[in-house]
Amino acid sequence: MISSSADIDIDIYDEFIPTPAPWQLKPPLVMNYEVDKGPISYLRAFAIPVHISEMEAFVHRLFTKKRLNRMSMPTKMCYFTEMAMDYLPNNIYRLCRVCIPMPDSTLWEPWAIIFATNFHMCDMGLAENKDLIKEVQSIVRIKTNLAWYLMIGNDP
Repeated sequence: MISSSADIDIDIYDEFIPTPAPWQLKPPLVMNYEVDKGPISYLRAFAIPVHISEMEAFVHRLFTKKRLNRMSMPTKMCYFTEMAMDYLPNNIYRLCRVCIPMPDSTLWEPWAIIFATNFHMCDMGLAENKDLIKEVQSIVRIKTNLAWYLMIGNDP
């Protein structure tokens, strides 16, 4: 299990991660790229964006100081993307990159923990599971609000 001895306090949510826009909180239409089948709807994920410092804090709870001293930040990020799912409930098994518009009109493309996608209707139902969301936020120690973000790549 994750140790609590090597905690790094992270409180960057208000400073860096923008509050989702109202349109990002509403479930999108089911994904559709064909005009003759209805309105175009791009692949989106209902997900928690994970800031690099949150990834680092999670990895710090897994390894000893001696091992951490030999790890670069990219290595810690790799460990997070490879190991985070092992600590989460079984129905949370996907990470992806998402595209988040920032207040200064730039785009941020963080890793995100996926709860649901709009790939098909039955997958979208997981976005309503508040207990599961709270459990994952507690395990990873992330307070960030979830929203429907555009997925980078096309692998639902």
